[in-house]
Amino acid sequence: MTGIVLLGTIIGGAVLALLRRHNAGFVRKCIDGLAVLAYLGFFAIAAKSVARTLMDGAVFMTQVHEVLLSPIFLASGAYLGPYVFCLLIQQLLGKRGLQ
Repeated sequence: MTGIVLLGTIIGGAVLALLRRHNAGFVRKCIDGLAVLAYLGFFAIAAKSVARTLMDGAVFMTQVHEVLLSPIFLASGAYLGPYVFCLLIQQLLGKRGLQ
């Protein structure tokens, strides 16, 4: 399972890097806009779950694990993995890859 996730992240990141590099304008803005939405969804759900656990005074914080059942959390994390990998690839290729 770890291999599938790793392979998906590498392939997804490479596809996003190619799309961002060869498409200026609308496509790049869509890719970046989806990342912003994924970031907001991912961390809003995580923060809500942690805050509720702390307010409830749960000693072992087992309630935090229910966040893993949220479709928004899962979809956001699935997009952010390849997107961040894409940015790292572009950073590795140099300044030109970031344009």
